[in-house]
Amino acid sequence: MSEENKLVEESKDNKPSSGDNKKRSKRCEEPFPPKLRWWQYFILVLNYIAVFLAALYLIEQFCSIHPLSFITERFDFLRAVCRPCVWGTYIAFSIVVAVIVIHYCVWNKIIVHKARLEDRSEVDAIIVEVDTVEPRLMEPEERPRDYARKKQELMEEKKRLKDIGERGWTEYQVLSLNQLLVDFLKEDELRGRALASLEDLQEYTGYSSDRHDPQHYEQWRERIDKAIKNIRSDEEDKLKRDEAAEMLRGELKTLLEHVADYEQYWVRGSVIVRGLMTCGVSAIPILLAMGLLPIIHPNGSEVLGILNWGFLGIAGAITAVLLNLHKSDLLYVGSTLGKKHLWRTVLGAALGLVAGVILYSMIAGGILSGSAFPEINSKTIQNSEGLDIGRSIFWGITSGFSFEWVFDHLRRTTEEGS
Repeated sequence: MSEENKLVEESKDNKPSSGDNKKRSKRCEEPFPPKLRWWQYFILVLNYIAVFLAALYLIEQFCSIHPLSFITERFDFLRAVCRPCVWGTYIAFSIVVAVIVIHYCVWNKIIVHKARLEDRSEVDAIIVEVDTVEPRLMEPEERPRDYARKKQELMEEKKRLKDIGERGWTEYQVLSLNQLLVDFLKEDELRGRALASLEDLQEYTGYSSDRHDPQHYEQWRERIDKAIKNIRSDEEDKLKRDEAAEMLRGELKTLLEHVADYEQYWVRGSVIVRGLMTCGVSAIPILLAMGLLPIIHPNGSEVLGILNWGFLGIAGAITAVLLNLHKSDLLYVGSTLGKKHLWRTVLGAALGLVAGVILYSMIAGGILSGSAFPEINSKTIQNSEGLDIGRSIFWGITSGFSFEWVFDHLRRTTEEGS
């Protein structure tokens, strides 16, 4: 059971024991629905100011339009800061990349929560169903037992859900209401609801690459089939048939919780993967611009140095990570909060930087040579036809995209040298 589901269950108890106060006080610090704290808003404001100033600086560097000219003409310090400068442009591009990452990290919890919200029309339909519940059996006995008490619990749960508001209608918040409704479902409705939940479970386990998930579905299918067969349709005694359906009611309540678990993990995983792809796609053109800055900057030296190869290597490594992201197991990503993919992205970027630097050094040192590699010397890597620049761009990106090849070649070279 998830932390949020535990909060739902605990909210029903109006008299918590004193021993649980310390445990609950920490949980109560987290607002629901989640909201940004004051320091997060402060970080975002600084974030947006930084990216705005960086964008103005980049416009000053590359465009003929100078939006800060009316200020820089009056202040010598600002005129000196905004003058054409390659290293200042590196810093501005780095700020833009940092802003993209910080923006995603701060808003991630809010984005995940919004993605987990249930469709309002579906929840409204459930509420209408709650308002129209009736005993599933009147004769020879009223069923469910303690009908008045169970209906009261159902109405209290409906009221709690309405008090939260549609901004808090996640799968776990709606789960309790769905489970309480199971006691009021007649046999045909109960069978249909169980089969529908089983189909939902099959759909989610179909996304999983874990071999245990299909087995998990098969186990649930056998349990539901057994519970359905336990209800004899030829049984004329309505009371006995209703008692036989209790097994299916219990299985369905547990199955609804399992489906909610899978739904939460799948949604969380899809949001994490989408966020990583957004950050990666946004960062790649910036990293390419940083790698090619000596060529595209008005004051550039047209020399792609070792640092530029490092930036191109990072762009290549992130591209390789993005190619693998669409194959990700969303259930696994969601259950682990995407920690593996986050570290893979960070590690890939670091290895791409190192691979670009190593490959540049190996070519410059003559360890790698041939017509496929650029000629690197202390002055320029550009020949009359610009072929060396093209080769440098290719190998710089390739070094990050295939950094395993670079490190394997380095290992073989060192082993042969020794």
